[in-house]
Amino acid sequence: MLIPVRALSWSPTRHWDTDRVGDDWLAARMRDFEALEGRTVTSWFGVETAFTPRRDTAAPRFTHPDVACLQLLGLALTCDDGASFVVETYQGDAGWGLLVTPGRVVDPDSFTGSFRARALPELPLGVLRGRSLVVEKDLLAEVVMTLGDRELRLESGDITVDAAGTLAWSRLDTSVLAHPG
Repeated sequence: MLIPVRALSWSPTRHWDTDRVGDDWLAARMRDFEALEGRTVTSWFGVETAFTPRRDTAAPRFTHPDVACLQLLGLALTCDDGASFVVETYQGDAGWGLLVTPGRVVDPDSFTGSFRARALPELPLGVLRGRSLVVEKDLLAEVVMTLGDRELRLESGDITVDAAGTLAWSRLDTSVLAHPG
């Protein structure tokens, strides 16, 4: 079972485990992530979303020197038994949360412009061990897991960069932010 961690400093946060939540929709989503416990992740594939959209004169930017995470439309993991799962976001009343379902990210050739599909070798591989699930505003906002000896934090949010290069971060938003440790 994934174990709750202390509250995060940037917002009022509730931490749950599925024994306390009950058998509702949110608890089922939490159990979906907990069901990954013990699986061996052999590869990651994702559809990145640019921090800056494509403009007439500038290419989209997928990296920024002050950003140590990936911003993704969807994140697929493949396991040693051939099973694959996709982490994406769902919309709730107060924002967006994380969801994992069996399946694969769609055809990589269908993503162009402000999106790019690629293998993600920078994400950790190995036996997946859960660490925590974070619920904010009744949304599954964050999942922290350990793979091998590295941590991976997934959260729902968005990052944008304006024309002056200023970063804007938002939590509980449409993208999956993957923070490899």
